[in-house]
Amino acid sequence: MKKTIILILFNFLYLNLTSQVSGNYKNLSLEKLYVHQNATMLFVGEYLFYKIYCLEANTNKASESSKIAYVLLIDKNKNIVSKQKIELKNRFGQGEFFIPATLKSGNYKLIAYTQWMQNNNDFNYYESNLNIINPYLGNQGDVVKNIKIANEKKADNSLIEKDKNFTDHRKFKLSTNKEYYNKREKVEVQLLNAKDKYGFGNYSVSVKKLDSYNHLKNYSAREFYSDNFNKKITKKKYIKEHIPEIGGTLISGNISVKNSTRIASNILVTVSIPGEELFMEIVLTDKKGDFLFFINEDFDGNKAIIQVVNKNRDDYLVAINKPKIIDLDKVTFNPFKLTPDMEEDILRRSIHNQIENSYFSVKPDSIVESFQKQYFYNQESSLVYKLEDYKKFENINEVFIEVVDPVFKEKIDSKIYFHIKFREDNFAEDLIPLVLMDGIMVQDYESLLKFNANRVDRIIVLKKRVHFRNKSYAGVIAIETINKDFEGDFNSSLVTKTDIEKPLANKQYFNQNYEGLNKENLNRIPDYRNQLFWLPRLELKSSVSNFSFFTSDVVGFFEINLEGFTNIGEAISLKKIIEVKN
Repeated sequence: MKKTIILILFNFLYLNLTSQVSGNYKNLSLEKLYVHQNATMLFVGEYLFYKIYCLEANTNKASESSKIAYVLLIDKNKNIVSKQKIELKNRFGQGEFFIPATLKSGNYKLIAYTQWMQNNNDFNYYESNLNIINPYLGNQGDVVKNIKIANEKKADNSLIEKDKNFTDHRKFKLSTNKEYYNKREKVEVQLLNAKDKYGFGNYSVSVKKLDSYNHLKNYSAREFYSDNFNKKITKKKYIKEHIPEIGGTLISGNISVKNSTRIASNILVTVSIPGEELFMEIVLTDKKGDFLFFINEDFDGNKAIIQVVNKNRDDYLVAINKPKIIDLDKVTFNPFKLTPDMEEDILRRSIHNQIENSYFSVKPDSIVESFQKQYFYNQESSLVYKLEDYKKFENINEVFIEVVDPVFKEKIDSKIYFHIKFREDNFAEDLIPLVLMDGIMVQDYESLLKFNANRVDRIIVLKKRVHFRNKSYAGVIAIETINKDFEGDFNSSLVTKTDIEKPLANKQYFNQNYEGLNKENLNRIPDYRNQLFWLPRLELKSSVSNFSFFTSDVVGFFEINLEGFTNIGEAISLKKIIEVKN
């Protein structure tokens, strides 16, 4: 079970980022996105895999402006079918959409953008086409009509022969150990780079069966580069609405003074995101009363809690900025077509998908676990009180009196204050401790004392001064509930809550292996993969790179498609066709 931790980073990175964004973000380079997707036609029950390349708008080099991108799947009515938030690690991101059986057959769009791109005059989002086929859903309207009237022929092998010309490009070459393969045979691929360091860069690879009935061409990085090479992307005059997420997920807002025109500048504001991995941050408002939080660490919760850190906090109002909705008015759709001669292929692929999905448990992807950090009060000197080791108490007040010896309270002007004994009876009279409940800063101690102790897992006490975000504290008192559910009880007119979306977790995608003992163990498990391989992150740092994958029980032509950009901004697109025979 994953250890519960409170994410409090003891450094000043975020204050520096806040200063940079509020003062210098207008000088950041504009950016654009290219998305390499594994397919342009998918059936329900399949996955759309994609890799995001975040590039400087006018140089094509990797952009450092944004750490977050957004990807939408929209239908022909411009309804958002699905939305994902993607973390751009080292300027690149990855994700996947599962195509559910509730979607109708038709033409869809993949839309990708960053908040900073919304400040571009023209190129403010990336779009590509996607056809989805749902053979299980009836009453699909114009799809039935199109089947009756369409009279198109299947694509012939001349398209496949044409694609073979893309194995070489710009001193890059994609080669395989063979041209023809048997079922469940290993395919060894070599990427040759004759450009030396000028070919170093970041790439992605997809290996998928060619659909003879697919009329949508995948948009290559080379085409993207060519289409945008001579376009000068300019900045809008007013850009405050879309602040770049240069430090991760952005939460922004404004603090104002109630019943006053006075500006709430230099006011401390805290944000907490409860969950199994908890996050807390404190910043100062600027000269206009605005505040910014950047979150570049893992978090589990879907609620952010914002508070003013001030003994007179009830004198202030908190307003949260809501993310602007992207304008999709210019998106257009082509007619969707199905043809009568596709029926046999659709039936075969649908059966294969059902079989593959039924064996998903033996072919799973895995979540890439993030590095677990040690936070500043989890020290050897910290005192940990596990409440299950003690007798039952009614409330936190009794726990502090009977168990947590270093903590005591006093009443001043009808208000309760906590103190921590540093040694014997000595404590810092000029400071108060930082009190956290499931990672949420608690400033109303009296209500905390009444909290049900049976819901508490442990209490951690750090007995020394700490300096956290421009404010010093006389130690830390961190209380963690068993179910990490204090957020539901934390309701007050002095607390502002806002929904927050967690970025999609990075995955290590399944790669079938029939070597060694695996071949014997997997003999009875069917393999009807149309998507043989997906490698979203191939970083080239030498003159050659090798990778491999295995064919499945599906025969036909398969395309190895490599897309990406060199470190100096040159687009590379390579394709290699292999055939799998009976």
